[in-house]
Amino acid sequence: EEPMMTSITQESVYIAKFPNDKRAAVSFTFDDNCLSSFTKIAPLFEEYGFRCTFFIVPGSIRSATTWSRWKDLSDAGFEIGNHTTSHFNLTTLKTMA
Repeated sequence: EEPMMTSITQESVYIAKFPNDKRAAVSFTFDDNCLSSFTKIAPLFEEYGFRCTFFIVPGSIRSATTWSRWKDLSDAGFEIGNHTTSHFNLTTLKTMA
């Protein structure tokens, strides 16, 4: 059985406008709970009035202080997303047969 195909027309697609009639946007994302997220990245973005997204690994956050720092970044307008619950070192995993 053939998969059902749907046509997309220009009339059926809505593209949201960027604020202030900007023509495009860039998203900056950072992964893995690096200390530099707090010490270098967020301060640099704040200096220029920009925000970014941090994808964190919740299973590797061991202290309430670190959770508090992520909450502070979120409160400041940075987006915090879930990368994975844990982050295996892919170079040490055995292949599945």
